[in-house]
Amino acid sequence: MVTVYNLQYTSMFEYLKSVTYEVSNLAIIFPIYGIIQSFCEEFAWRGYLLPRMCKIMKPDKAAVLNGFLWGVWQLPIIMILYMKVAENPLNGAVMLLIMSTSVGVIQSYLLYKTESLWCPVLFNLSLNIINIYNPASIFVNVAAGNSISHVLPGVVGMAGLVIAGMLCYRESKRVYVN
Repeated sequence: MVTVYNLQYTSMFEYLKSVTYEVSNLAIIFPIYGIIQSFCEEFAWRGYLLPRMCKIMKPDKAAVLNGFLWGVWQLPIIMILYMKVAENPLNGAVMLLIMSTSVGVIQSYLLYKTESLWCPVLFNLSLNIINIYNPASIFVNVAAGNSISHVLPGVVGMAGLVIAGMLCYRESKRVYVN
């Protein structure tokens, strides 16, 4: 009912059409696309580049640098997509680099411990789903990209990811990578 009110549907048919579209995206299209996208991204960053970086530096340092470079790689497209809706694009860029570095360390640690690329792939997919379908944009009529729509995954989630990243960094020092 909140969706009907917020989006001002004029008929039950429009409402059902919208719900069907969203459910199909959530249940079918996004997971398939998301797994392919996450796998390709993780294959390149954690499956290909990270092991090569570990040959020239320690695994903990390689994980941090890999995460930071991953953030730099994402920065142009994020800035293009959110330039018009972000109140302060520079703050968004800094937050992206902090979060990408933290997430990169976590994903690297997952790869080190499980020796499987699927664990970082599923972690990446989970974060993408949280970013697209976050609580504020689902339950409140807030435009995607608005700073309010990213409060839960942004502020609270980022703090948790930074702490988890620091713990994984500490544990990565104990990992042997050949």
